[in-house]
Amino acid sequence: MITVRYLLFGVLLGVAATGSARAAVESGPAPLADAPSMQQSFLCPDLAITDLFRSKKLEYVHTLEFAEAMATVARGESPFAPQPVPNEWNSMVAQWYLHLFTADAAAAAGDPPSQPRMRFSAEEEPCDPALIHKASLEYRATHGNGKVSVVYPYYVPMGASELQEKIGRIDGLSERVASKIGLAERTGASKCSPGDIARAEKALELALRTAAAHHYDPDFAKPPFLEAERLADDLVENRRIANAMGFVCVSGQ
Repeated sequence: MITVRYLLFGVLLGVAATGSARAAVESGPAPLADAPSMQQSFLCPDLAITDLFRSKKLEYVHTLEFAEAMATVARGESPFAPQPVPNEWNSMVAQWYLHLFTADAAAAAGDPPSQPRMRFSAEEEPCDPALIHKASLEYRATHGNGKVSVVYPYYVPMGASELQEKIGRIDGLSERVASKIGLAERTGASKCSPGDIARAEKALELALRTAAAHHYDPDFAKPPFLEAERLADDLVENRRIANAMGFVCVSGQ
């Protein structure tokens, strides 16, 4: 069942990127050529975890059904699609699908994403308000979704700014923990407490992956970083005491 679903995602990516099923078949795997860069750079579906989108009940933007609605609009097959449809919409739809695909694959494997990303710029990586708005109209008109809320265009930049702020706060936590581990290493922990350093680094890596796995939702992302910071603080304090007392090594092991 999982394999079939992944194959379906591949076909949908082809359709989204080329504009028709026939073109997808003729093009083969070409739409997936930029998959790694898309995976690392595209976070717009994570608008779903912002307070704004949650308060408006718009979490559905992070679903396959919404991506299908986007693809319908981008192909010009929706009554809500403008004529002509902007060419760049196909690329955005393909990236939207790929974001969902990589998240689904990681969840199926029981693993968090292998390349967590801690930065997002609402200005440098704009999510297309017009496409998302029209896709929400298409989504509401299908799948028995007649009562769902609409993503009004002005919601998108507001949500993107909030997403940037949320990810920025998590990134700040990451940098703070990494800085403390580095300080402990510079003051002797690498030699005296290698096991403690390894545990702190592993905790930080886990925190980064947990944040990505939960789409940078602070409710899930913050606790692992605080645990990693606790370990880093212990390292720094051990080295402070050791240096103050003239000890060569004091380890928390």
